[in-house]
Amino acid sequence: MNGEGPATPGGGRYRPRHRVPGSPAGPRRHGRFLGVGAVVVGILASSTLMWQSSRAAFNATTSNSTNTFGAGTVTITNNTGSAMFTATSLRPGSTATVCMGVEYTGSLTPSAIKLYTSGAQESNNGGAYVAWANDNTSEMDSNLSMEILIGGTDLAADPGSSCAAETGSFTDVAGAAPGTTMQTMIANNTSFSNGLASQWGTITANKWRVWKFIYTMSASASNTAQADGLKVNFVWEADS
Repeated sequence: MNGEGPATPGGGRYRPRHRVPGSPAGPRRHGRFLGVGAVVVGILASSTLMWQSSRAAFNATTSNSTNTFGAGTVTITNNTGSAMFTATSLRPGSTATVCMGVEYTGSLTPSAIKLYTSGAQESNNGGAYVAWANDNTSEMDSNLSMEILIGGTDLAADPGSSCAAETGSFTDVAGAAPGTTMQTMIANNTSFSNGLASQWGTITANKWRVWKFIYTMSASASNTAQADGLKVNFVWEADS
């Protein structure tokens, strides 16, 4: 025997390979896998340490709690519990004066207070009252003028119906005597936007002003105005 193995089918000789003493028993590629695994573990460990370090910071806070918001009020009132006028049997030239108090009681200072009309109704020749129409079917509105004035003094107490409670002067709101016809006022002064400027001046909360109303039926009213009637509301509106 020359140390060669048996013959193979192809005519060659099979030569066994012997392990070199001291060499690893298994395939060398196993060591490569272990090396990769060590790198991955090292990266994971590094990531964990970096995340923990980013959380290790000092901080402090302060707060202002229970903030509350509420709307202010714009409130105006008058001292009459019923209509200023209940005038019947008017005739050409009839006139009368009524005074009343108006008080502003809101918590906000309004930019303006205006006066306008609403809910007008009319009656023709004693008939039923119907919604007002800007025509001459009922003639009371075109024959009745209203002069409106405001006192210039702030009053601490309700003046009632006393015109004399105003010790100073009055300012026209709806034009000089005899004022403006109710037909014009009802047609043109219907809201805050087109209302009559109140001439209130400086508005102080919880103070009263005297308002004076003077109505006059035209001396030239014709017979066709007999038994005609008019109902209307006067509205004060304060706007902040």
